Amino acid sequence: MLAILMATYHAPKNSNLRISSDNQACIYAVSKGISPCNRMQQMVDTMHKLMGHHNKTVVIEWVASPDNPSDVPSRVADPYPPAAT
Repeated sequence: MLAILMATYHAPKNSNLRISSDNQACIYAVSKGISPCNRMQQMVDTMHKLMGHHNKTVVIEWVASPDNPSDVPSRVADPYPPAAT
């Protein structure tokens, strides 16, 4: 959810964002504007305010995890492990 919020924040005014995600909770929250998780709801509220104030549109769609190029890096505990000696 944080990545979606940051993409919305950094997008230029009057832009249309198309986001693919394998996280169904994020998809639902962004699409419906509501989440049972308080932290996610705060991010959704912020994102929708940004969209309204800066004329941004977000379209979010589901993508299967194997087809999501950002899935593996997002699950790595330490993307920069120490070099082997």
